[in-house]
Amino acid sequence: MRRLIGEWGMIKADSAAKGYNLERPEDDLGKPVWAPGSYEDWFVKGFSDKLLDSEDHPVLRELQGRNAR
Repeated sequence: MRRLIGEWGMIKADSAAKGYNLERPEDDLGKPVWAPGSYEDWFVKGFSDKLLDSEDHPVLRELQGRNAR
């Protein structure tokens, strides 16, 4: 992962080799430009509609066998 800091790329699991492969794009995409904010800010923003924020959340209601609607 450290080799991808400041570059575009993807890490893919290689189960046959029991490891990971680093793949870079074929085209030059330039250097990545990160939007303002911290990792935590973007994590919260990306998952804000997925948070179980109350005991009455529809997902919890369904898991508990209560009507989810």
